[in-house]
Amino acid sequence: MVASMSDLSQNEKLLIQKICENNLEEVKQLLNESDVRINCCDENGMNGLQHAAYKGNDHICHYLVERGADVNNSQQIQGYTALMFAALGGHHSVVNLLLDSGAHIRAVNSVNRNAAQMAAFVGQHSAVAIINNYIPREDIDYYTRVHGLETEPRLSARLATPLHSFVRQTNIHPIRIGLFLKNNWILIENVNKLIKVLEMICEKQFKDKQNEMISLKIHYLAHLHKELLKDYNKDIKHTKEDNNKRLEQVLKTWLKGRESDGFPVFLEQLLRQSIREYPYHECALFQQLIRTLSTVEIGSEPSALSILSQAINGQKGFDDESLVCSTCGDTTPTKRCSKCRQTSYCNIDCQRLHWSSHKKLCKLPETTD
Repeated sequence: MVASMSDLSQNEKLLIQKICENNLEEVKQLLNESDVRINCCDENGMNGLQHAAYKGNDHICHYLVERGADVNNSQQIQGYTALMFAALGGHHSVVNLLLDSGAHIRAVNSVNRNAAQMAAFVGQHSAVAIINNYIPREDIDYYTRVHGLETEPRLSARLATPLHSFVRQTNIHPIRIGLFLKNNWILIENVNKLIKVLEMICEKQFKDKQNEMISLKIHYLAHLHKELLKDYNKDIKHTKEDNNKRLEQVLKTWLKGRESDGFPVFLEQLLRQSIREYPYHECALFQQLIRTLSTVEIGSEPSALSILSQAINGQKGFDDESLVCSTCGDTTPTKRCSKCRQTSYCNIDCQRLHWSSHKKLCKLPETTD
């Protein structure tokens, strides 16, 4: 039964008020009072964390979680959890915080909808992608410990954090994957161990957890990792500058477009090959992707990247791809080609990678008299 405001102490009422006002310092002081419970709920059944998630205040959310707030409280009148409120508002940092704190992804509200479904309904597709791509840290840490007859862990503890970030990415564009590895060279130096662990996670997600989407994504990441580094010899010492130049050259090769329209044929072939090599052919999602791609000629739409992205991140609205980085597919580009003013980029690095392909098609914008 939902409590009424009369069930709360004056300080608890004030706590809810200060959370709604985004006043972190007052919240900290009130939580030190003896008559304040961290999980006290208002007349709608919402605890402080749910209010903070609704407001999108990641600092207050983080503090409340540290103090022991229940991330899965569902006493709210319509059964909404903190994760649902954060997802509905598109508060990505709060969504990530709640997931890392143990929020239940599959919890449903009074209309039998979970957080991802509610977010999709209101067009918060980035929040949907974060939730659907979530892999608990424990799934990575498992491989940093010795099991059974093993004499050493399959994964060094120092690799756990960058690997966890690697598998949680929502932008699966091959260039974005390559740039992530460039900025986390430790994953390249340990490529053989990483690929083996990724293959084991892929199998576990499909067989034990019955999560076809995550399994397919992990396979895809492992495939790109191998392709990007198939000529890399870790036994040969290179400077960081040499390594970066070599990696950038591979990425430029991937981006190279055909003469007629700039379509990246090599990239398309790479993605199609990665899908074909998925080992679990009984997977329904795999079969669906193969059927779809078999009807699309290389160079036509939908591309392998758009089909794979939709399978992993879900269907998006018509306007979601209206402005993306032409190099890595990021949805928040901040720059445009200074000549044609039509092609968008994240930054100067993305523009530089794409220039050898773009310059062949770049034209000055037409002027009207």
